[in-house]
Amino acid sequence: MSAPAKVSSSHQRDTSMPLHPVIVLEGLDGTGKSTQIALLVKKLNAHHISTSTLDSVPKTIQQRREAYMNVNQSASNEIAKVRKQRPIVVDRYLASTLSSHFAHFPFYPFSIENWESAYGNAGLVVPSLVINIELDEEIRGRRLAARNEPLDDYEKRLVTEESFRSCMKAWLRVMSTYTIDATAMTVEELHTCIMSHVEGVI
Repeated sequence: MSAPAKVSSSHQRDTSMPLHPVIVLEGLDGTGKSTQIALLVKKLNAHHISTSTLDSVPKTIQQRREAYMNVNQSASNEIAKVRKQRPIVVDRYLASTLSSHFAHFPFYPFSIENWESAYGNAGLVVPSLVINIELDEEIRGRRLAARNEPLDDYEKRLVTEESFRSCMKAWLRVMSTYTIDATAMTVEELHTCIMSHVEGVI
C-alpha cells in the first residue's frame, strides 16, 4: 500500500456546519469496486454517487475527457450539497478521468506531491479519501469474461495492451491516498482493510 499525501478535504468547505467525509473508490473494471461500494454505503449509511457512465459514446479522446469532466462536475455539485447531511461514497472521480486520458499518449507520472490540488484546479470538491483497488490481471480478466458483456474499445485496450493498462494504473496510484492489492484478499478482508483507512476520516 502507498500513502502519497496527507488527506485534505478543505476545498469548497462551508465552515458554517460540519461536513461528512467523501470517500472515493478507484480501480479498473473487475477489481471489486461495486461490491466494496455497496458494503461501504450500508456500513456508513452513505449516499452513493457514480461517475462511471456516460449518456453517449464520445468519438474522440478529447471528447471522452470532456464528457467525464462534465460528469465529475455534476458529481461535485451533488457532493457539496449532500455531504452536509451524510457521508458520500463515490464510484470513480477525477483520478479515473485523468489517468484514462494520460494513458492514451502514454504519459507516465513522476510523482504528485499534492494530488488534492488537481481537484481544486478543476473546480471540484476534494475527496476526504481516495482508495485505489488493484487486482491480478488474469483474475480481473476472468471476472470481466464472466460478466458476458461486450467491451468497448477503451476496455479492450485495457485488456490487451499492457503499456496502456500500466500507464493508467500508475496514474491511479499517484492520485490515490492508498492503493490496495486485493489479489490475495477475500471480499471481507478487503472490506476490513478499506474500513481501517475510512475510520481515519469519519
